[in-house]
Amino acid sequence: MRKRKTGQNLHLSNLNFKIIIYALILSIIGIFMVHSATQNEAVTGMITTTQKQILGMVIGLVLMMILTCIDYHKLIKYSIVFYVISMALLIYVKYINPLNISNANRWMHLPGFGTIQPSEFSRLQSF
Repeated sequence: MRKRKTGQNLHLSNLNFKIIIYALILSIIGIFMVHSATQNEAVTGMITTTQKQILGMVIGLVLMMILTCIDYHKLIKYSIVFYVISMALLIYVKYINPLNISNANRWMHLPGFGTIQPSEFSRLQSF
């Protein structure tokens, strides 16, 4: 694995293609699993679950490739802004949000995208 210096120009050659290939393979396996589990669903005029999965895979892979070209050290100066936005979303979901799924106010509706859980952005990651 190549190490790059902070501030180095980012090029396509800096992408780790092994990770992209592994993510693509796992996503394709996931699409086959979703398709086999939902092949008998009745959908008329709407996008099928398999098509949603494929769309999510394509968007996710494109975002992954774009985000791997960004030097994350430069994002640290915006950490307070990300924190405030995350807390505002959590407060919105807890007290203002009209969307209630299974008696839980954990989801937020985004027009055109569906629903998201803002708590996913606030979760601590351990690497």
